[in-house]
Amino acid sequence: MSRVRALAAALAAGAIVSVGLATPAVATPDRDPLAHLTANQIAARAEADLVAATSVHVFSSVSVKGKIRTVINVTITRKACAGSFGLALYGSEQFIQVGKLEWVLLTKPLLAKAGYSKAQIARYAGKWAEASTSSAPLGYISCTSASLKSGLPSAGWTKGGVANVAGHRAVELSNRKKRITAWVSDSSRPEFLKAGSGGAWTILSRYNARVRISPPPARDVVSLPPPPGL
Repeated sequence: MSRVRALAAALAAGAIVSVGLATPAVATPDRDPLAHLTANQIAARAEADLVAATSVHVFSSVSVKGKIRTVINVTITRKACAGSFGLALYGSEQFIQVGKLEWVLLTKPLLAKAGYSKAQIARYAGKWAEASTSSAPLGYISCTSASLKSGLPSAGWTKGGVANVAGHRAVELSNRKKRITAWVSDSSRPEFLKAGSGGAWTILSRYNARVRISPPPARDVVSLPPPPGL
């Protein structure tokens, strides 16, 4: 089954998630802690901070015919993640991943697209199916902070001006070769706040917030037979 893939929390329904606020690292207006760094050095620090973060929230959207469509809405921790991936044909797919185990929320459009019968759809809709391998009927999503970093170039950045992004003072970085623009918090510990190009943007927030993601209740987990044709 195809999925939209992009650099990335309406968190998945049924996931047990608790979030505590973390204090963002934001520069005060009367100083510029990144002035002595090159654009590539700033990007490298922000990438390292992203990988080291205990948690981060990722929201990615794309503009399609003048309408904003959510692609990714996920909270990622070091050992778990939960949220939703936008799917072009039938809304979104909500999931919970804890360690190597993953569960997908079964919805009527998702089951119908996968080829299940009306009787099966009535039986399974609203339940969670384990999808912990790439051969699972509904696929397998892998989300880590390292995978976010892989979508960012390591060199070729140039520094732009300073702007306010989501209430944070941020430095603009541009990469002409990759056609990516990013905004990084103007702080001693720079963090990527926004990145993208054209009508596709990813917003990163809630770095190092206290987050706990738990599996769905056992009573709501079901085993699915392969859909017709598999």
